[in-house]
Amino acid sequence: MKRMRSKACSAILAIVLLLQLLPFSAFAEEEPFNGGVGTSSDPYQISTPADLEELADRVNGTNGYTADSFPDKYFELTNDIILGYWNDADNDEVVVANEIYKDSSFNTLIANSNHTAIGSDVTHPFAGIFDGDNHTVSGLYIYESAGSQGLFGDVVGGAIKNLRVTDSYINGGVYTGGVAGGIYNNSTISNCDFSGNVTEASGGIGGISGQSYGSTITNCDNSGTVNGTTDCAAGVVGVVRGNSTISNCVNSGAVNSIGDYVGGIAGDFWDSTITGCTNSGTIKGDDFICGISGWSNPLATVQCCIQAQ
Repeated sequence: MKRMRSKACSAILAIVLLLQLLPFSAFAEEEPFNGGVGTSSDPYQISTPADLEELADRVNGTNGYTADSFPDKYFELTNDIILGYWNDADNDEVVVANEIYKDSSFNTLIANSNHTAIGSDVTHPFAGIFDGDNHTVSGLYIYESAGSQGLFGDVVGGAIKNLRVTDSYINGGVYTGGVAGGIYNNSTISNCDFSGNVTEASGGIGGISGQSYGSTITNCDNSGTVNGTTDCAAGVVGVVRGNSTISNCVNSGAVNSIGDYVGGIAGDFWDSTITGCTNSGTIKGDDFICGISGWSNPLATVQCCIQAQ
């Protein structure tokens, strides 16, 4: 018995000594992203496509992560991120599904989505503050039947700013946009641009966001093509409700829809304000079509806007 106890004690001692030799990092939780702690002075660093993928996984609760909306946490894009390469082979300056490649030599087409929207739905939204620092995410390719599609999906109480999404193709369901699918509850998109192509199959589509509810879109620019197959398509935001504000935004992209409520800035516009916006893009639709807002209810306000010829 004494011999067995001695062997057990020796084994425990060996394990303790081994653990002492291991670095502390072996026990630490994996550090998220590419640095930072998520404060305003030391934001989480997003530097690579893998970082974007990790952010989507962490927010959406996929690939082993517990869903986290990151409320009041700060993120900073530290580099331009290339997800794909656009080859405008027909020189029409319109991004279509079969023009985005995996490589700069244009050898391999991207056949499946190369990005999952950050904030898959309103139960898994993004609620942090994402500063693009005037960097660009290019070559985004999304082809999904689900709604809430864009670089970001649903944003609730969050902010996206100083970001460029370029040379991208996004095809989704209800509420699809170039920057975000939908923004809600005092969210903000500011100083963001989109170029490429946004297409939807269920209503609510915009070059910047599919919907804004009780939120703000300001100083944003869409030069991309917007293709709506149902109602509520616009150069900036498809559906505007809940005392939202759309200010100082510009659309120069073509908006084409076979449905109603089609506008250069907003499609279906309720109890909110559009101010200081300009549209120079061509607008096509079935009914309720206008350069600024396709349809506005009596509680909506449009101020100091320009429909350029």
